[in-house]
Amino acid sequence: GNKDLRFFDSDRVHSEIELILRHKPKQLYLMDPTFNSNKKRTKEILECVKEYNQGTVLNAEMIPDTMDEDIIKLSKEAGMRTVEIGIQSLNMEAIRIMGRYRNNEKLFSNINLAIEEGLYLIPQIIFGLPGDNFQTFLDSFEVVYNLPTEELDILILLLLPQTRYRNDVHKYGIRFMDSAPYQIIESRSFTKEEIALLLLFKKLVLVTQPMKLTIR
Repeated sequence: GNKDLRFFDSDRVHSEIELILRHKPKQLYLMDPTFNSNKKRTKEILECVKEYNQGTVLNAEMIPDTMDEDIIKLSKEAGMRTVEIGIQSLNMEAIRIMGRYRNNEKLFSNINLAIEEGLYLIPQIIFGLPGDNFQTFLDSFEVVYNLPTEELDILILLLLPQTRYRNDVHKYGIRFMDSAPYQIIESRSFTKEEIALLLLFKKLVLVTQPMKLTIR
């Protein structure tokens, strides 16, 4: 698979943002799960939005590890409301296999700062990840559930074509659906029964989520 991130030309992005915001849509969702992977580019885009925004509510997805004070403050100034943050796992082995950098202290301070700035954060975690197991996923869930956010999102691992995990299915003993969305069925560290149970758990959490703040 191609491990390199590819970006549209800055001029193209800026002119498209200007065009969109000139029409004053109610909301603009920046469809990029790694929106803040290149901090300089992220700040340039947010500055551009800030310049042309006339009341549009901005939503995005970011990697919480590399959010910083400037990005958080600029996001708020640009009109950002909801930010989905892909924590994915708090298990360092799963993070290592994912090829991600992780500093938990920085992660949690970024989250707290973003909430203080008035951003509505939705943390995401994934079950079925190589390096994780049933118990370590529940450990991650426990910590993420207790974050001062109003909701969270639980996702199942999808073995999308040409991705790191899809290329390594034999290495981790992963079986997955042979058609879209290619979700995991079982692996060496997650039994079929555990995956089925976690799918049920996911539904239960999403149904009871409105009570999150009152039952914590």
